[in-house]
Amino acid sequence: MVTINTFFDETGLPPISRIKGCLERVIELGQNIGVSIAEVDSKLHDEMRNLAYDMFCYQKLNTKTFTILGNSDVKKLRLQEDDIFSDSDSLLISEFLSKNLLDAFAELVSCCYLNGKRTRPQLYAGNFHSRYSGKRHTVFFARRGENICVFHEKLDTTKLSVYLSNYFSASEQTDILVKEIYNISNSDVSFAQKQQGITNAIEKFNHNAETRHSLISGAITFLDFLGWKGLWQSKNEADALDQVSNLIEDFRDELVLHQDRK
Repeated sequence: MVTINTFFDETGLPPISRIKGCLERVIELGQNIGVSIAEVDSKLHDEMRNLAYDMFCYQKLNTKTFTILGNSDVKKLRLQEDDIFSDSDSLLISEFLSKNLLDAFAELVSCCYLNGKRTRPQLYAGNFHSRYSGKRHTVFFARRGENICVFHEKLDTTKLSVYLSNYFSASEQTDILVKEIYNISNSDVSFAQKQQGITNAIEKFNHNAETRHSLISGAITFLDFLGWKGLWQSKNEADALDQVSNLIEDFRDELVLHQDRK
């Protein structure tokens, strides 16, 4: 039995916070991403299926011939006069979504929130280690043309490489990681395989970052940022932060070099 949410409200779509919340829980599944979600987290499965149902209905209201995953049977389905499906059609949709949940969910998110009418880029999530906070933070991103861009409430024009360099870690490894994410997102495999591959690449990146910036041994310095007033005023915020980050990184490299000479 499908629990039908109100998909024809003021926005016409479920809140993006619910979509992002589901993706966060998906990556938390770890190596079980490729397993049927119903087997490992029935509550998450039901929530994603219901959200997918709402998104599908929204698309059908706008385009009668809309379909997902190229399914011809789904394409033929029609809403009734009161903008709902018959019980039999509703059951068919529910079963189809359950069997193809991650791929169907990803494609519907693309259509509804990424304006993915032709290329249908997919929305991914990753937990990135920040050398500034020492913690991991969830970032959402998707392919935009030839780039991977950050997703907040909508797909931004900010490149993921720039975002990570400014707020997490400025290094050559960041560019290498984003290129790997782009290649994975552009591959011809299931969404589960893509998200798993991206998660693994990010985990490797985090491990290297945490190793490089371990506090087991090191040095402490106090920077008087008020004394950097000229830097903040003469450059934009992103460039200033990047320059300070590079100076700190250079200082760290000098410490490592000095330690190796001992």
